[in-house]
Amino acid sequence: MRPPKEAANRDGYVSADDLRDSEDSSLRGHSAALKRILDRGIREGWWPDGMEAPIQAQGPGFGKVVGYRMPDHLVSVFRMAINNTSRDW
Repeated sequence: MRPPKEAANRDGYVSADDLRDSEDSSLRGHSAALKRILDRGIREGWWPDGMEAPIQAQGPGFGKVVGYRMPDHLVSVFRMAINNTSRDW
């Protein structure tokens, strides 16, 4: 599961427990993929430099992420993109 897709499908928030395979598994792979595509989009000119990530990790600071939140104004945009694409992301 991908955090942006799941957050959009869950009205803007997805908990870490819904993304983890087990209680001790890391979400690093989820956030690393998002960072790579944001960086690539800037290099390719798909979006402006300095664009914020569409989701933000939620947590108490250092330590495990407790979930990801998507701003309300992006939820419908991502939901529409999910429903209008044939790619499995």
